[in-house]
Amino acid sequence: MDFVRYANGLPLALEVLGSSLFGRKLDAWRSARDKLEAKPNRGIMEILQISLVGLEDTQRELFLDIACFFKGEHVYCIRDTLESLGHYPDYDIYVLMDKSLITIALDGTLLMHDLLQEMGQDIVCCESPKEPGRRSRLWCYKDVLHVLKNNTGTEFVEGIVLKMPMDKNERLSAEAFSKMKNLRFLKIGYVQPPTSRGPVQLPQGYNKGHVQLPQGLIYLSNELRIIDWHGYPLKSMPTSFQPIKLVELRMHYSGIKKLWKGIMILNELKLIDLSDSQKLIEIPNLSGALNLEKLILQCCTRLCKIHASVGDLKKLIQLDLNGCKNLSSLPNAICSLMSLKTLNLSNCSRLVKLPKNLGNLEGLEELDVSGTSIRELFSSSLLLKNLKKLSIGGCAILLSKPSKKLLNFPILQRSPDPMGMLTHTLSGLSSLTDLNLSYCNLQTVPDAIGSLTFLNYLNLKGNNFICLPKNIIRLSNLYTLFLSGCKDLLSLPELPLNIKYFEAEGCTSLETLPLRPEDVFNPHLYLINCVKLIDNQETCGLGYQNFIIPGSEIPKWFSHQSVRTSLNLQGPSDITGIAVCVVFVIRPHLSLHQPPSEFFEATHWVRLYYSVDGSKNLQGLSVGLSEQFGKIDSYHLWIRYFPIKSKRDQELSQINANRLSQIDVNLMISPEGPGLVVTKWGARLIYEQDVEDLKKDMPMSSSCSITPYEDNLDNSTKDTKTKQSCDDFDGDGVGPSGEGTSNCEEEKKESQ
Repeated sequence: MDFVRYANGLPLALEVLGSSLFGRKLDAWRSARDKLEAKPNRGIMEILQISLVGLEDTQRELFLDIACFFKGEHVYCIRDTLESLGHYPDYDIYVLMDKSLITIALDGTLLMHDLLQEMGQDIVCCESPKEPGRRSRLWCYKDVLHVLKNNTGTEFVEGIVLKMPMDKNERLSAEAFSKMKNLRFLKIGYVQPPTSRGPVQLPQGYNKGHVQLPQGLIYLSNELRIIDWHGYPLKSMPTSFQPIKLVELRMHYSGIKKLWKGIMILNELKLIDLSDSQKLIEIPNLSGALNLEKLILQCCTRLCKIHASVGDLKKLIQLDLNGCKNLSSLPNAICSLMSLKTLNLSNCSRLVKLPKNLGNLEGLEELDVSGTSIRELFSSSLLLKNLKKLSIGGCAILLSKPSKKLLNFPILQRSPDPMGMLTHTLSGLSSLTDLNLSYCNLQTVPDAIGSLTFLNYLNLKGNNFICLPKNIIRLSNLYTLFLSGCKDLLSLPELPLNIKYFEAEGCTSLETLPLRPEDVFNPHLYLINCVKLIDNQETCGLGYQNFIIPGSEIPKWFSHQSVRTSLNLQGPSDITGIAVCVVFVIRPHLSLHQPPSEFFEATHWVRLYYSVDGSKNLQGLSVGLSEQFGKIDSYHLWIRYFPIKSKRDQELSQINANRLSQIDVNLMISPEGPGLVVTKWGARLIYEQDVEDLKKDMPMSSSCSITPYEDNLDNSTKDTKTKQSCDDFDGDGVGPSGEGTSNCEEEKKESQ
């Protein structure tokens, strides 16, 4: 530890430290350094506390909660939690920002200078310097364990956060919380592993919880507003617990079988989240929790019944039953939930039908029934005027075929025509923006899709149609189109101009693509293993911003080519961007044994870095590969265009100001992952004339094929498939939300 790093850009801290150490010997400096590591400098803390003068009590308490519990969290994730604790986040957070006590990053992360955090924590520690059990907040691992294991908690403790190391397990007594009568916030979990651009290998048993209660638990404070206990080990809550003030109950991977018996009056309760509680058999009577807004029971695999009292929850906006594989029916009462916006029934594999009047939920915005066994959706979709997202991927509604025996007895044919039902359903969903019809055994795509004018996301993966309806051109808002795994697809009609992300991986019969001059450097195309897209028109493969296709030869158009890891490009400074072409292959290697997942996780990366005119500020972009979705049968080309002019206006203006007519660009490439090899690559500086030339050379016909490639790879190549491109500096370079997500994207979408 050094003093400059400790100050972290705060001149005041350097001034205080410098004045106290000026003229002293080196041993004194070392001793002061060691002391700072153990406890903060009192002079700095006292001066920093002046910044809290003028804050109201609620604002000061919010500052202390952030310093002790919430620094580094995302504001939108903890807003409701802060409100549940009695704070006024929508106003007071901005008061703290105005006083420079906190900042909010572009991605919404709540930030605080290290010394300000240390000052806030020091204020709490000074409440009881020697006995942590007499402090208002406990967050330090050693302090929390000291209090819980020695039962030294008192009525002063209001908040506890215990983050267990993933290799630790602790056993607590039944009376661990018995003296903490005013505890309002309790969070027990584990230390999150560091993030990375690859699958995180979590230790076995991480989800079972690291705090054990072998003698049970006799007491929890009735003052609790928030309970967030990962791996709560018991079958039920303490019998003496009366959670009348509880707002949020979150217990992932718990041992809960049933929350409570009978009816409990819980007027403050807004959230119940028991995800992955695999011993949960049924939910209790919820008629006493009329203000409940979110009921989340993901992957509660033994849950077999939803209590009819759910129909009394008139304020419920989210019901999430994803992965409840034992659930075979839903109570008709849920059809009265007029506030319900999100209903997730995906992977409820035993669910064979929906409540008859589900189509009456006028407020419903998201419905996911993918992976279920339902035979029909709803009798009428005309009332679902607000439905924006519909997913029926892999649903039995379209996979099933009528029995030959039943065909001779029409009266016994209970299932209507699947395609007719789908067409009827889609025709009434005028507000739909996201539609997932993947793996539905579609032989044809219904023309009704062309009437969904607000649609911006369409997933048709893994179906059996040979073409798309021509009226897809009407979808002027369509941004993302997925066709991967449609092995019978032969050709495509003219596509909407606004498409930015197009994926047709493994479409082995696809022979042509529709191309127009407007497409130059616009959409992102992923055409892994589309082996029939072969022709002699090289320019067809050059006009896309992000483009992957089988191939082993770099087009001559790329003026600079190399087999080394770096390239240098020079030319006039009025460039619009840079185009790069990379030949890569994944050679045989030991399997990573990546577990199945509904979300993409990259196992390999091709990373590209560049700098302009010797700048030390490296910019980067990358493409992620995964072994979990399929394999690459040959060498592939990754062609990537990234604009410079729009991103570097200030830098280029400085170049012009210095009267420099030349620009110097350094490029470096780095493959990451077992077996991944970049055999060669090329690059070219792009000028406005290049763009115009590409537009002129683009065929005016409605289709075009792609340049030839050479296949020099044997059949032993391991399973690999590209699923994502991510631009570290440009949001336009990132794939759509949820498709191929990584750390460059926070938002998740359902399985494609």
